[in-house]
Amino acid sequence: CRVLARHDGINCKSASSLMRVDLTKELIGHGELFGSPLIRAGPYNLPILPREEKYEFNFAAVLNKTGDFKPFNLDIVASVGDTFVPQIEVLERCDAPGIAAVVKCASASGSDIESNSANVPGSKQHSCGMILRRNHDDKPARCP
Repeated sequence: CRVLARHDGINCKSASSLMRVDLTKELIGHGELFGSPLIRAGPYNLPILPREEKYEFNFAAVLNKTGDFKPFNLDIVASVGDTFVPQIEVLERCDAPGIAAVVKCASASGSDIESNSANVPGSKQHSCGMILRRNHDDKPARCP
């Protein structure tokens, strides 16, 4: 994830001490943020990394909840107007029940072979592709 400091669409330097990123109340206990001076922790709510001045601040997020929600709060000291709160979708797990891998291989002769396992018989195949699908609606699964 990243926070870009911009004014009228142009990159501008900002101090990390003027910004702070937190998980929303909905995600407390279901995630963790790390890897950035924008993240505060501990009893005195101090930045976890030293202060920086730049226009792009990267941070990492680990979330253990699926669904469609607003994951982060971005607080800006002395900001003008409303702050932007991004909305992301956390995808379901690829190994969730009801998701199957469909492997499709093309042989040297150009004919297609379809299978529900990675062990496709035949020695003439030269390219294969895999799609994860939901069993109940046969649509491709959206998972990392």
